[in-house]
Amino acid sequence: MKQFDKFDPAIGLDELYWRLNDPKRFSTPQIVIEAVMHSVRERGLAALEESANLQRLRTFDDSVKAQLNERIEKLQALIPKKDCSHG
Repeated sequence: MKQFDKFDPAIGLDELYWRLNDPKRFSTPQIVIEAVMHSVRERGLAALEESANLQRLRTFDDSVKAQLNERIEKLQALIPKKDCSHG
């Protein structure tokens, strides 16, 4: 997306609106990250395939995805592994 420093009178108001309100201009609100984490804590990794979370994940930039992955890995480390060696 083209960054702009000043208003370009050659673009229409619709284009200006969409440029100013493009979600990529803003960082992901922490509450959205917490909503995904809550889903994962409640329903496991399958929650990441739910439509609401898929929609949220599409808005995450690489740094937010990395933060989420790190938090999920820490969460998984706290969950005891099932011992399948007993028949």
